[in-house]
Amino acid sequence: MQPDAGFGHGINQDFWLGGVIDRLLQGGICMALVFEWAKGYVSGNDPAHLLGPLFDQSGPGWQRVLSFQRAYDYTWFDVGRHQTYPAFHQTIADASARFIPQAGRREGMTVTRVLDTPSALMCRQRLQSMAAGDVVMLAIDGDGNAGEAHGIWGHVVGVSYCNGYSGLRPRYFDPNTGFFTIDDAGLIGGEVIDTLDQVYHAGAGLNIRGYTLYECTR
Repeated sequence: MQPDAGFGHGINQDFWLGGVIDRLLQGGICMALVFEWAKGYVSGNDPAHLLGPLFDQSGPGWQRVLSFQRAYDYTWFDVGRHQTYPAFHQTIADASARFIPQAGRREGMTVTRVLDTPSALMCRQRLQSMAAGDVVMLAIDGDGNAGEAHGIWGHVVGVSYCNGYSGLRPRYFDPNTGFFTIDDAGLIGGEVIDTLDQVYHAGAGLNIRGYTLYECTR
């Protein structure tokens, strides 16, 4: 992966949260950001202005991000984070399967859960089948996080195969690390799964135990 054209380094959740949102309410901010990111690609907006709403923290796009995050955090994530891992995964998976499609319909986007598996291989294979125009949200979860109740955690990243600043190519967005392009479209699945493993398992000591994919279309 390479940093996407037009985006600098230094992007992480503090970049989005700092001075804007109460840190106690940060649960679900990654999902809210990836949802807004996915919506930009699904809508087919001018690539030069595609992700502007994510950076305009006084504009309507950012207000949508905050509204999404607060609704998700209060309604689902704050309950799930106090459960054991199996119960947490089921709570989040079931709730997200309802919440995200409803949020999508309000924004003119169809969101469909297409995979929910503990298998990295199955997730890799599903990502590998992405074609031009596809946009997905990938939720991962697991245990091993000493900073959360019961050691459980969850995170969301986005993968698209759409036009952007640097033309038509696969793209990857992780709110913790930034915006990237995948140079070889034949390696989408491997690049994404390997990157997640490097950042969250090898890098942070977290165990990834679940992969849930949501397909985003008009």
